[in-house]
Amino acid sequence: MRTWLGSLALLALSCSTPAAPPVHMQPESAGPVASQSVALPSVPLHVEQPAVGGPRTVIVVSDLHFGLGGRAEPGGAASWDTYEDFRWSREWAEFLQQLDAEAQQAGTAIDLVLNGDAFELWQSRSIACKSGDNDQGCSSDEALSRVQQVIAAHRHDLQALGQFAMRGDNRVVIVPGNHDAALLFPQVASAVMAASGAPPERLAVSLRGFWISADRRIYADHGHQIGLDPNGYHDWPRPFRERDGQTYLTRPWGEQFMQAFYNAYEDRYPIIDNVAAERDAVRFAISREGPMGLVQAVGKFVGFTLLKTSWNQRIDIARLNSPSAPEKETPPDDPKSRQQVFGSYLAGVLGSLRSQGIASQPVDLYVFSHTHGLDVGFELASGSPSGKTRVVNSGAWQRVVSADWLRAEGGRRQLAERDTLVGIRLEDLPPCYGVVRIRPYTAGEVPQPEVLYYQAAPGSRGRFSPSCP
Repeated sequence: MRTWLGSLALLALSCSTPAAPPVHMQPESAGPVASQSVALPSVPLHVEQPAVGGPRTVIVVSDLHFGLGGRAEPGGAASWDTYEDFRWSREWAEFLQQLDAEAQQAGTAIDLVLNGDAFELWQSRSIACKSGDNDQGCSSDEALSRVQQVIAAHRHDLQALGQFAMRGDNRVVIVPGNHDAALLFPQVASAVMAASGAPPERLAVSLRGFWISADRRIYADHGHQIGLDPNGYHDWPRPFRERDGQTYLTRPWGEQFMQAFYNAYEDRYPIIDNVAAERDAVRFAISREGPMGLVQAVGKFVGFTLLKTSWNQRIDIARLNSPSAPEKETPPDDPKSRQQVFGSYLAGVLGSLRSQGIASQPVDLYVFSHTHGLDVGFELASGSPSGKTRVVNSGAWQRVVSADWLRAEGGRRQLAERDTLVGIRLEDLPPCYGVVRIRPYTAGEVPQPEVLYYQAAPGSRGRFSPSCP
């Protein structure tokens, strides 16, 4: 899920009658889940590309949001839980198989980076992670229970990932994002790695919170720490606090907002998070809810802000003047411009890398994610080997559509605009998934990102394309 906080209209859209939560049902195909009694792999702190070997292709995808899977319906039928965003197991397996087949044909290996929010660990039907402290999130045990539910629902997807990591000389690195920051608990990371079936030298979670190429020219992280994003964590990538002998995650304001407001909306409109521009999703929701829903929710949001957020969270909201996806048309010298926001962020990244002895100069390419918006990006002047840093966004390994597409599809189905969000299902959206691909390059070349969609229409072989129908 995206920040949803650049548009305060969405905050006002949370009506006072949320849908009744359905019963969570784990799929019959799911096997036993990892637990603390199972011998789990250790999580390496340093996740690196192989230092020697042949050419390597880097693939970056993000925001899969593996979630709760299925749910029980009256009469015993099964359907997707409305919280579940990842319904694309067939496409995922075909994507991994195609990546590997193309790499073998080209004589290369692949570094596959899952660049944050591979797991949806902010949403749960049964594990609330609640306390009297609004800054406190899940304990390590609660986070492990949540990830075990997700593993049970997506065991085959994780096994496909592990099988990919074991082919040839491939590697998989899972970078934590804001929705799966719990991966920074070593026992949670270990459970995920064990479920994949691949050894830690082939598939690992980055406890550093980022991925960097062996030559230090490509850097990737989720991007939720850019600017003053209320989905960001203090003390990343160690967003923990100790209390009464237990370790807990801290809870950013964005998580609190989603649990108090957003979940009820996703129950009613499962595709609301798949609209490319959040302002457009807001308009469709307003059209559906009507003016009374808007008025009721304004009061509810004010009450939430005053009664259910901590002072630290309110300070974060008040300081929110540089979003993680700055407007492109802002003049470059404006503090809110993408050049200034990303330039400042990457300077901080470089300082951290230098202090850890990891890198000494800026990178040629930065890949971030988080916003679900696939973007060819822009360039910043820097002291990198090429003299500039290219910034691109990997979008989401989700079906994301524009408002124009929704209106056209609604017109084709003869839907009134107010019925668009309920008349079009997630499965009806075009099967296009965001990918960034960086082909092998020599020491004298600059890494060149290809910002692509993986199109996977049923009955036809998937293909990479710069656009989505």
